[in-house]
Formats: sequence, C-alpha cells, structure tokens
Amino acid sequence: MSKYEQVVTENGEVGVFVPDSANAIIRTPEEVERAKMFATLPARKRFHHGRNYFVSYNDAVAEIIKDLSLIEAGALIKLLLTLKMNGDGRIMSAGKSLNKADIARLLGRSRSATNEIIDRLILIGVLISDDTGFRIDEKFHVMGKMAATEVFTKMYTVRTREIIADLKLSEIGLLYKIIPFFHYSEYYLCVNSNADPKNIEYMLREGLAEAIGHAPATVTRLVSRLQSAGAILVTGTRNEARYLVHPDLMFRQAEGTETKWTWAVRKMFDDHAKKAGR
Repeated sequence: MSKYEQVVTENGEVGVFVPDSANAIIRTPEEVERAKMFATLPARKRFHHGRNYFVSYNDAVAEIIKDLSLIEAGALIKLLLTLKMNGDGRIMSAGKSLNKADIARLLGRSRSATNEIIDRLILIGVLISDDTGFRIDEKFHVMGKMAATEVFTKMYTVRTREIIADLKLSEIGLLYKIIPFFHYSEYYLCVNSNADPKNIEYMLREGLAEAIGHAPATVTRLVSRLQSAGAILVTGTRNEARYLVHPDLMFRQAEGTETKWTWAVRKMFDDHAKKAGR
C-alpha cells in the first residue's frame, strides 16, 4: 500500500498525492524505459559517461567565426584543450599557466607567428591576458560550470586530440567554425541547428562557405581532410552534400542520452572508416 494519500481528481482520475518534501522525481514512461535500458548497458557502451569536454556557447562563437582565420581558429581549439575543470578559463599545462613560449611549442609555430595569433585572439576578445598568464573568456567557452540559459555544444577532449593529431591548424580551424551549426539531435550541420528535426534546413557547401567566411573550394578541401580524420561524414548527393559530425566528438544532449539514431550515426562512421582502411 502506498505511504501517500490517495486522491481523486475533478475528472474522476485516481492518483496519489506526493508532498514536495518527498523530493520525488517524476518521469514519463518513455524516460523510465530509457533509464532502464541505460542501466543495462556495459560501461563501454555509455559512450559519453565520464568523459571530459569543454563547452562552447553557440551564439557567442557564431559572432566571431568570420573574424577568425582558419589558423587562428585551429590555434584556439588547441588552447581550449588545455583548460582545466573549473579553472576560470586558465590555459595550463603541468599545473602552470602557459606563456608565449609554451603556446608557440603547443601550436608548432614560430614565436613571431604565435605572437600574431595571440594578439588577434585578444583583439577578437576570446583570449584574455593578465598578470598570471592567459585565459579564455568564459563568455565563449568553459570547462566545468556552465550558464544554464545559454545554448552550448560540448567537444570531447580525448576524441578531439585523436582527430586533430595529424591535422594542420587551418584544417583544425574548420572544426571550430562549424560549432554553431551542429544540430542538437541529428548531428548534421544546419542553418537552424536548434530546430525540430522535421524542420531542418541542411547547411550545404555554399551556405557553409558564406557562414564561415571562406571560399566553397576551401570548404570542400577541408571537409575532405576532416572526413579522412573521422570527424565529418559527407552524405547526400554530389550537388547537395550534407555534413554529419561524429557524436563522440561534438554533442549537445544530456550526458548518457541514447537514441537509435546516435548508434546508427556511429555505425555509419565505423563503416566508412573500415571502407577507407583506417
């Protein structure tokens, strides 16, 4: 017998009154079934569980992607991978803040080229310099605490490092510039990345080129490199290519979310990698 009082609504429905003090969690039948399924999965199948990521606030990133060169955007990805959990945006390695010489080694660039990149990132506003070193402005990116009201995209650090290991900064830069167009549940690049799936408008080559400020031929070349690296999969037709992003790289749903489409997308990437001999 329930320990709570049984009640009858005005419509004659029988229910149970649960006081606020009980701190009860109300779930729909679908949520209950999803939770049961998730609990039965082996740990390796909970594909995002426990993985570190940094957060990108989509609207803020969208404001600067045209201002950034591909090299600057690629450098920014590498800097974001040095963030620490709740570290106030500090870029660090081995417990100490990175200086300009450290950043030059990280980027694989000369000191003069690195200084130009740093100056540009500071001018654009995404990087801040102070007496203790450099930090990322948390208006754009955080690792740890997040603004609850902002739309954001997670980028998983281990997978990102794997994907960019053999890429040039300019190629890595495209990964940064596509962040605002990554659809929350379908993983395609879209004009309306927050839209209901049935209302998606896919971001095609010319539209993406215009949105990020580069020539269509440049987009084609960079997408080809990112597809070879396992970050993007090109689907559709030659005249209407669509860009699908690996959900183990970028994700916008709650941690532990499992959908048939997510697993289907992962298999598509796996099948492509096998066919390509990776």
